[in-house]
This record gives sequence, C-alpha cells and structure tokens, in this order.
Amino acid sequence: MPDGRIISTSDDKTIKIWDINTGAIIHQYDGHSDAVYAVDLMKNGNLVTGGRDGYVCVWDTQLDRQILKFKAHNSFINALAILMDGSIATGSADSSIKIWNS
Repeated sequence: MPDGRIISTSDDKTIKIWDINTGAIIHQYDGHSDAVYAVDLMKNGNLVTGGRDGYVCVWDTQLDRQILKFKAHNSFINALAILMDGSIATGSADSSIKIWNS
C-alpha cells in the first residue's frame, strides 16, 4: 500500500493489513468461505480479493467492511487485477478470464 502498510491473503480465509514498522495487524477482513489467493488495491483505497470459493469481494478500507461480494467463477480465482479504467479482471482455474465493471 502506498502508506507503508502491506496486505496479505491466506489459507485461513482472511485478508490482513499489517503495519510494516511494528508487524502488528491493523485490520483483518473475513468474508470468504475458503482460502484467499488474490488481492489488488483500487484507486479509491478499497481492496478487491478473490479466492478458492470463486467469489470476488470488495472491502471499504475506510469503513473496515465488505461492500460487495459476487460469484465470479465456478472454480478458484488465482489471479486478480484492477485495470486502468477501474474494472476488475479475474482469472480462474476454470480456464477463464473475466472483466467486471466496478
């Protein structure tokens, strides 16, 4: 993240934001039903995640809550990127790539 924090995703179904200087967890987001494999940061500071459950979640980092969740693929999402126009690209083990309007 631009402010010196780092983001991690995990097999424990969580997304965590860490303080790089202290090693402390600043925020933890729970909402996936299986491991989380992919994350990217939107221009407005929101996080977008994808995981083994095939869902994409959008997290408001100012309000510390999930603001959107949708089933994107029938298999796990192993790649995710925010494109220049703000749309979300996802890649999956189902052999598809999809682009979603944000």
